[in-house]
Amino acid sequence: RLEGALMTLSNGQNIKANVFSTPTSIMASFDLTGEHTHRLERIEPGRVDLMRLTQTNEIGSDYLNGTISLEQASQQVATLNNQKAYYRPWADMLAYGLSATTMAIVLGGSLREIWMSFFIGFSIGVLDYFCQRFDSTANIFEMSAGILATLLAFIFGQNFGPLNVPLMTMAGLIVLIPGLNITTAMAEMASNDLASGTARMAGALMILLKLSFGIALANQLALLAGFKNFPASALEPNGFLVIESGNLLTRLL
Repeated sequence: RLEGALMTLSNGQNIKANVFSTPTSIMASFDLTGEHTHRLERIEPGRVDLMRLTQTNEIGSDYLNGTISLEQASQQVATLNNQKAYYRPWADMLAYGLSATTMAIVLGGSLREIWMSFFIGFSIGVLDYFCQRFDSTANIFEMSAGILATLLAFIFGQNFGPLNVPLMTMAGLIVLIPGLNITTAMAEMASNDLASGTARMAGALMILLKLSFGIALANQLALLAGFKNFPASALEPNGFLVIESGNLLTRLL
């Protein structure tokens, strides 16, 4: 996708270009009136930001349509690069909690499990906010999130249980599952962009590995500390969710 976008923009300027990109680098060769110019950029893998991706696509489309000049497009991209986050940190934390709540509903959790999933997801959002502020902790965020979500699920299950610990853990971590990265990697490999697709898939699998390691470590620590992982027979039936949610919805209305 990135290679095609850069080549399309170059063709718009009547410049012959060859572009090769991976998740950590961009290599480009430009033919300017018979003179070849080569450029190599080492980049750090960024986080998924659909808002900025959409705005970047709009800038490229406006340039290709002739709505804006090359200088204006370059200035808009620079401004987009330097702008602050679109949403405030508390909104991101709330989104983590709501995503976990939605996943708990999809998995058929009880009302208490849904509420506990919200608190776990919200806690992951708080952890994300503090980890991203420091470069030294950004790379261990996924593993730390797996540990935090699992420990909180055991604590809630012990004090408000019996609750489904794996369900709450999965719901709390659903935002961190690299679904878009895996989908993009599969699309790249299907279109024969094997180097980029393989590298992106490896990055996605590494995120899953860090999450799995954090969950496994916290699970063993919790069991050693005496926490219980309740069997399915001890959990509340899914019918509890329907009845309690209906009563709650009636009261709210």
